[in-house]
Amino acid sequence: MLNLILVRLKSQLLKVKSVLNIDETWIKVRIKLLNDGRKLVHYYKKYIWALVNKLENITYFFYDNEEDDRPVAAVLLKLSWEAYKSDGYMVYKHLAEVNPQCEFILCWAHVRNKFAMTFETNKDATAEWFVLKIGELYKIEAECILKRLKPHEIKKQRCQDDVTRILTSIYEKAVKLLNNKRKHYGEMIRKSLSYMVNGWDELLNYRKDGRYTIDNMLVERAIRPFTVHRKNSLFYSSEEGVETALAFFTLIETCKNAGPMPVTISQLQLGF
Repeated sequence: MLNLILVRLKSQLLKVKSVLNIDETWIKVRIKLLNDGRKLVHYYKKYIWALVNKLENITYFFYDNEEDDRPVAAVLLKLSWEAYKSDGYMVYKHLAEVNPQCEFILCWAHVRNKFAMTFETNKDATAEWFVLKIGELYKIEAECILKRLKPHEIKKQRCQDDVTRILTSIYEKAVKLLNNKRKHYGEMIRKSLSYMVNGWDELLNYRKDGRYTIDNMLVERAIRPFTVHRKNSLFYSSEEGVETALAFFTLIETCKNAGPMPVTISQLQLGF
């Protein structure tokens, strides 16, 4: 029964033209045997990938055993997603380069957090300005949620002149600061500016479709219970144990998406 549910969830998660949020985190796993059968008992750092399909209300966790020297995301991306949202990790940028048909949307929350951390650390007024400006974008997103706008209405709202003015002011100020050779800026603010400017095109992609989210918080919230669990468990004694744990995290997080009656998830997914 459990396997049937997981197969159905995975099929719906990765169907053609899916819009996904994706994130990754690490785990320590005890590897007992090498691929050639030789005995080996060591703990290795491996990765898991969490994917959220907001439209289907599905969250799914994948274990990356790196058997074929490719991240699991590289394999999954060949399944004709329409778009994916993530942070600026180089793996995601590479996936966008080799899969140009798939829209890569960069997370605004990561940009804002970099400036917020810079302000909290150095009390940098420039960083505070960017935090407040990005906050204006989030205010518009909040209004869309409160009004319960449909995707085409959200897209229209994001393409209004007021949003364009906010984005233009953010970009122009960032470029001006980076090009100013006469003034010295701290390392944190410079890194924050560079991260934003280098990913600017991907940051703007959220305006192209009302189904896209402005940030990656959907999947980051979903993956947080696993990271808390990791602090308590410390490691996994086998790869089979990882797969079992991820199956339960997949079901639990998907049930959360389903609403107040998660007990019906098997009926909903299997059509009973």
